[in-house]
Amino acid sequence: MERTGTRTCVDRRQGTGVVQNTRDLLPDRRRHPISSFAPILTVMPRSATRKPRRKPLTRDMLLPLPTTKVRAVSLENHLALAVMRTGNGNIDEMSCLMKAVYLAWFLRDDETGEHYEVFREAESALERCATRAERHLGWEVPEEECAAIESILALHDRQLLSVPAHRYTVAWERLKRFIASDAKSPLPVPWRAQGRQSRFAESA
Repeated sequence: MERTGTRTCVDRRQGTGVVQNTRDLLPDRRRHPISSFAPILTVMPRSATRKPRRKPLTRDMLLPLPTTKVRAVSLENHLALAVMRTGNGNIDEMSCLMKAVYLAWFLRDDETGEHYEVFREAESALERCATRAERHLGWEVPEEECAAIESILALHDRQLLSVPAHRYTVAWERLKRFIASDAKSPLPVPWRAQGRQSRFAESA
């Protein structure tokens, strides 16, 4: 069956549990002609056009995340998968798992491609879950499709224990940019399934 451009919202939202089109939640992003900015550009001092210097990292930003936060996030993620396994999930659990998968992607250290296939399998399992929910078949991840998601959650647990706070903040910013974009997945195209379109696209 051909996939549409719909994607599941990654952040938590109140609603009926129906998968929404994220584009409907975004503001109108019509672009003004560059000519409309010409008067501003001609009078703007050169110093105003320079990028602001990056603020130095504080001690707290260089330290790992607080243990209480790590435990809370990990518990939330694993409980979400446990609920989805039973078929009693909803869009909140789905969003929690997608958030965990994509944050783990943004926090990864290796560039060797070792985990790419596992990320793709986890994403695909959640895509299929969203498709079943669209058909009113419930929010459920079958047992045979949980392995890849479990692997990503285990990886994310290790990341949360070791990454400094500033890297976690950067990952969150990347996740927010992805949600606000027209992209359907942050996973690179070469490692995605061939001959099918995902609802979660490549992000900037």
